[in-house]
Amino acid sequence: MILNYIPNDLYEVRLAFLVPLDSSNEENKPRYFSTSDQLISYLKKRPNQKYSLTEHPNGRGEILSLTSVFSAYGPDEGDILCGDEVFYDSEKDRIFTLNQVGRIWAG
Repeated sequence: MILNYIPNDLYEVRLAFLVPLDSSNEENKPRYFSTSDQLISYLKKRPNQKYSLTEHPNGRGEILSLTSVFSAYGPDEGDILCGDEVFYDSEKDRIFTLNQVGRIWAG
């Protein structure tokens, strides 16, 4: 599942927009994703390339209960969090999400 954290709430994202942070590679185009499986596959084919991942304005889904966040959702469950910098680390075989306030989400 693709997720977005907005202070005090965690949302399912039904449509996310991935934008490369390095636009010098012309093959690396912005694109939309509707599932974490699609996104993970795409990122693994482009190891260590950094992107921004945001929710599409019409892509916000259900709010998820924060009481179950750490037990039900997370990187070990195949979830990806929207953020300022998202990339697949080929050495650690994990997808990382970083944002400007220093939150790290590794899946």
